[in-house]
Formats: sequence, structure tokens, C-alpha cells
Amino acid sequence: MLLFTVQAASSSDTGFITKQSNHTVADTIEKFEAAVNAKSANGWMVFTELDHAAAAEENELKLRPRTLIVFGNPKLGTRVWQSSRP
Repeated sequence: MLLFTVQAASSSDTGFITKQSNHTVADTIEKFEAAVNAKSANGWMVFTELDHAAAAEENELKLRPRTLIVFGNPKLGTRVWQSSRP
């Protein structure tokens, strides 16, 4: 499983690799998901998208755009999960 996060900016070292986009957060998410889905014939898929800013807003909190996209390739990843200890 691979994780891809889209955020407006980051000032701390979280261990994530951050790439600047010339597009809005929404457009970047759309383009990234389209790129993953274009590889669906090879088994790649987007499992889910988690919008942390929307969740914060539902709880009357403010957060700059923070979206987590969970994607992967079940044909490859399932074997890794199966071989891992429970």
C-alpha cells in the first residue's frame, strides 16, 4: 500500500515526500487519481480519499487542505499482507 498526501504547504519534516504542484489542491487530487486509475489494467487502484480539512470543518475547526489518498495494487500488496505477521 502506498500513501499520497496533498497539502497546501508543510513546515515540518514528517518523513513524507512532498512535491510542489502548479495546480490547486482539488485539481492535483483529480490528476493524481486519474493517473492511478489509468494504470488499472496493471492492477492499480485508488482505495479511498480522506479529506481531513472537511472532517475538521464538520467539527467547527479550521485546517488548511489536507487530503490523504490511499492507493495500491492488490495483486502485489495482498501477498505482502499475507506474508506479514498478524
